[in-house]
Amino acid sequence: MSQRAEDGSGGDEVGFEEAIARVEAIVERIESGEAGLEESIAAYEQGAALVKRCRAVLDRAERRIEELTIGEASGEAGGAGEDAGSIEGRGVSGDEDAPF
Repeated sequence: MSQRAEDGSGGDEVGFEEAIARVEAIVERIESGEAGLEESIAAYEQGAALVKRCRAVLDRAERRIEELTIGEASGEAGGAGEDAGSIEGRGVSGDEDAPF
């Protein structure tokens, strides 16, 4: 899945972890007083755009996890019949062993 810039920041696409690292660097720079007022404001705007992008990524991940969890609960993810028997045959028994 391609990540697209949803915040209008000129298409500067970065991964989630890189965006977090950039936000941390921006906060550090602003808090250190290293940048002047105008530069701090510009950095703040950039940081806000990165945070918005990160929140969108987290929201999509949360929705996907909910879909998977609901799918498992309703039997869509694992199915029944032959597959369920083969799982039980390997010593896995029901939802109590599920990591989520």
